[in-house]
Amino acid sequence: MERSKIIFSIGAQENGANASKSAQIITLNVGAEYVGYVYAVLVIVSGFAADKILRDMIDGVLKKLEQKAEKTKESEKK
Repeated sequence: MERSKIIFSIGAQENGANASKSAQIITLNVGAEYVGYVYAVLVIVSGFAADKILRDMIDGVLKKLEQKAEKTKESEKK
């Protein structure tokens, strides 16, 4: 997501100089030595957010797969 720079970007600052300004909605300007930490935090936060947001959809898909598996099992017994 960050590489596409559609929604947000991470800009590295060196020696207090401002990073380049861009047209993204969110621009995170951090020191060059902290860019790796910012990526790590974003990965962790997006993992938890995806779990919360997609949990219902994943549960629904698993329930449908379980129902199909039961139907297949019943048809094999006959």
